Amino acid sequence: LDQDKKPVMKDNKPVVNKVPSMLQHLKGYASSALAFPYSAYNQHDHRSSVMTDLMSWKVANSVKFIDLVSNTTGIPNFELFIQLMQMKSGSPNSQLTTDTIKMMLDLWNLNTPEDQAHWAQGFQMALTSYYEWLQVLQNQISKATDPTVKAFQPLVPGLIARVTKI
Repeated sequence: LDQDKKPVMKDNKPVVNKVPSMLQHLKGYASSALAFPYSAYNQHDHRSSVMTDLMSWKVANSVKFIDLVSNTTGIPNFELFIQLMQMKSGSPNSQLTTDTIKMMLDLWNLNTPEDQAHWAQGFQMALTSYYEWLQVLQNQISKATDPTVKAFQPLVPGLIARVTKI
């Protein structure tokens, strides 16, 4: 951390820079889900073929995302990340969403330009993948026969409408 830069604060406590560690988290998630399909991340998914399919898609997409961020550079558009954060929150104009985005921007600014450059295509892929994930989710749940998954069918259209409206 440069001496000129102030620490990012959350709840009056300094927050360590989590942006580079997100890639480490994704790598851990991907390796855990691939090596131990019934791990803490998805310990009961094997009981439903729909959940197995959904998690398999997420793992494969995470691996592609990790590869893209690790091996490409460019000029990142942080606005794409903000758009994704707003979508995922379900409440794009809430104070919590605004505060989270501000904190993420402060953390983002702690990165060197070289580190930031690795996320250039990653932001676009994350946003595109989010729409794809919603479509996979809707398709898988709509054709589900498992009663525990079928119970969520009526909720999916409203959930998708809410999170994609920003």
